[in-house]
Amino acid sequence: MLRPALALPLMLLATGALAQTVPEGADKDLWCGTAFTVAFNIALAPPGTPDAQIEEAKMFTGAGHLLLVRGTDAYLAAGFTQEAVDKIKADLVTHVTEQIGGQGEIDYGFDECTDLIGPLTNQSGSGAPPAEPESSSSSAAEPGSQATSSSAM
Repeated sequence: MLRPALALPLMLLATGALAQTVPEGADKDLWCGTAFTVAFNIALAPPGTPDAQIEEAKMFTGAGHLLLVRGTDAYLAAGFTQEAVDKIKADLVTHVTEQIGGQGEIDYGFDECTDLIGPLTNQSGSGAPPAEPESSSSSAAEPGSQATSSSAM
């Protein structure tokens, strides 16, 4: 018979996989990646949107996709299943869309999210944002030139 003093540690070990810890920064990567892909969705750009704004939107959606990949990879490396990460990301689309649409306080500001872009592209080597590191850092941080409405970011 198993003694009660030994049963508790065994039960805790057995449930340890259910109590994963969210990796540091991964939640921010997923939130900001979702925000960029939602806020800068070029499919929602009004007809006649200037090409420069479309290109800027493409830069942000590209950065958003890279952040989503990095956040997803961090969750998977921490032991989350793909199904669990997919659920988190699906829930985030609704949550972030509401927040950047003005329903509730946003989790991260526009500047907090754009701060993730430079280090991300330096690590990935993908050539994604910023397109011109010296000159785009000031223009990328100004939300007034977005192709779609994302004033909350």
